[in-house]
Amino acid sequence: MLPGIRPVNTFRCCIGTTFVKLNRKKVNMKITALLILYIVVCFSCNNNGGSNKAGTDTSIITKTITENAALNDIDQQKDIYGVAVNGNIIHLREWDSAINLDQILGTPLKKKTKQLDLNSDTFAGSFIKDLEYPGIKLKLFSPPQNGRTFWIQEIILTDKKHKTINGIRLGDALESVKQAYPSLKKFPGNSENMYWVANEGYEKSIEMEFEKDKLVTLRMYYMMN
Repeated sequence: MLPGIRPVNTFRCCIGTTFVKLNRKKVNMKITALLILYIVVCFSCNNNGGSNKAGTDTSIITKTITENAALNDIDQQKDIYGVAVNGNIIHLREWDSAINLDQILGTPLKKKTKQLDLNSDTFAGSFIKDLEYPGIKLKLFSPPQNGRTFWIQEIILTDKKHKTINGIRLGDALESVKQAYPSLKKFPGNSENMYWVANEGYEKSIEMEFEKDKLVTLRMYYMMN
């Protein structure tokens, strides 16, 4: 079993030969591109004496594109599992081919890549990359058939330099964190100082530890089972 992964039955594994899972944002982007192409065709028809019906439809298409863009913005607002770094947002499950981590964070202080052996069960052959930067640590994952591009599985804040998308950083008071994360609850178990928040499928989570009502550790994680 992959180190750091808890065997919770309700968690879902999404490893496959092709690991990229289309989310609503990517689908919306493709739909938007097709709609723009349709408008260009309709405009061309109008200029060449085509029917007025195509010209009328373009207003509907334009409205759809606007609504589609709004949905993208809503999706980004709903995704709380990320951190704000130097004016950029780094999300869990984001591929390093889609963002330039070195450009955002600079040269890593430490960098280590390893391939998991047969003791890792279903994860054998997968790749793990650990990156450490000032104020933040990242763990990235790549399936066995890849090993070239990685997606972000874990984000750990190590000082007050960076903050979460919801504006929380190490040192913040427990009450402030509760206001930023209304669904925050105590972590299962006997620890009185551990809290967490998770998405509906319990795939993405934020784990927080407090000392004297001050946030001292913060870890974002994508669970695989």
